[in-house]
Amino acid sequence: NFLTRHFSEGSGKYDLFTNDVTKLLEEKTNIHIEWDYLPAEDAETKLNLIIVGGEYPDVLFEYPIDQSKILEWSEEEIIIPQNDLIENHTLEYRKILQDREDIRIASTAPDGNIYSWVRTDGGIHILVNTKIFVYDTWRTQYLDATGNKVETTDEYRDMLIYFRDNDMNGNGNASDEIPMSGSSGTLIESMLNPFVYGRNMYLEDGQIKVNFNQEKYREGLRYIKSLWDEKLLDEELFTQNAQQITALVNQSSVNEMIVGGFCSLWDGSYINPAVVPYEAYKGVAPLIGPDGTRQTVYSKADVKAGYGVIFNTCENPEAFVQWMDYLYSEEGTILMAYGIEDISWKWVDYPSLDGDPKSVSRTAPVGTLYERNVQWIATAPCYRTPKIKYLETAEPGQSGASLYNSSMLYMPYADPDQAIPNNMWMTADQSSQLALFKASIDEYVKEAAAGFIVGELSLDTDWDTYLAQLKSMNLDEYIAVNQETYDTNAK
Repeated sequence: NFLTRHFSEGSGKYDLFTNDVTKLLEEKTNIHIEWDYLPAEDAETKLNLIIVGGEYPDVLFEYPIDQSKILEWSEEEIIIPQNDLIENHTLEYRKILQDREDIRIASTAPDGNIYSWVRTDGGIHILVNTKIFVYDTWRTQYLDATGNKVETTDEYRDMLIYFRDNDMNGNGNASDEIPMSGSSGTLIESMLNPFVYGRNMYLEDGQIKVNFNQEKYREGLRYIKSLWDEKLLDEELFTQNAQQITALVNQSSVNEMIVGGFCSLWDGSYINPAVVPYEAYKGVAPLIGPDGTRQTVYSKADVKAGYGVIFNTCENPEAFVQWMDYLYSEEGTILMAYGIEDISWKWVDYPSLDGDPKSVSRTAPVGTLYERNVQWIATAPCYRTPKIKYLETAEPGQSGASLYNSSMLYMPYADPDQAIPNNMWMTADQSSQLALFKASIDEYVKEAAAGFIVGELSLDTDWDTYLAQLKSMNLDEYIAVNQETYDTNAK
């Protein structure tokens, strides 16, 4: 049996047991899979209970686990190494490991064994995964009315003020517009970037740095606080979830639109294309700060390890790795990425995002395909390369075009050398130390940022106390443990 995560897409209509892709895979491989779901909420707790109970599944499929958990389970010998299985029973994945050093490194534990498979995305959007989006109808109206540009932090604030004051939806109520909404985490990161590197921890000349004890971070918070004080940010910024943001964004007519912009991976994070078309909210390039800084966070997120772990209870691991190997073929990856031809997608005579004369066009929005239960969620393990990722049509209004176009605004301002790798092996002691630091320091920084922005803390009189608290929480040791882990993996 395969243990995987449960998804709520499609109002519960998404079901791996009866999904069209599942049926096709069974026909191709003659392997029937019994699926067990981890709950959508608190999956980690449920997984730990299963492990403690000793009733292991055959495989942990689409629920990537981190390297520390892999080391723990391998030492307990409840999962098995797959080196020989991959060498003797795969073609596609064996070649990938030979061709891609980064994937081989991410896959190989310090003991030399491979315990999991790596998934790649292939898209540039995953490398620059925090962007600013603005409702284009309102932005065009603002530009036409004022002749202003929107490039700097001050110019961006001026546009939001215009949104606040000018009854942008024309419904006669000048107070129902929300100039900027979204998730607090992505908004803060995006608005910090013109002042300081937006991600809390990053690399500078190979040294681990944090942004949240720097003077430029304080200046970035001052800017965000100015937006809050001017009532340009959603008053529910620090409490709302994705479903609530989606409800605000998706209004059925222009006179009901109330959200001027948000920050996210892409516009489809909150758009339901059945209500609001893709690219109704268009990307805005990274803002320029007061000293001319223009940058965005780079994430080494294309390579993700931890998929396809085999437990020692699996009676036929050879069949599993052969089954998995198909997902890593070009045909299998297209199936994972786009679904079944003529059901989920079709070839069209329109250039692809990569410039090919023919391209893949989805037959319906992705969410609709999930709801119809004809396609797998596109996070299953596979080997998506840019070639496969950008088979998608460049037709305006398609999800792929939206992802690509907004990301291209950000790529020139992203520095890969500042990104800490996602897949780092660490000892059990390092893992437990970092978990404690994350629970204390990261949470304190998050709470303090919110307090500074909404005015519960003063950026003038409380800043030194904030820095002293960070020091007392052993910030230097937190940085040192991360540096040690990075240095070990960088060798």
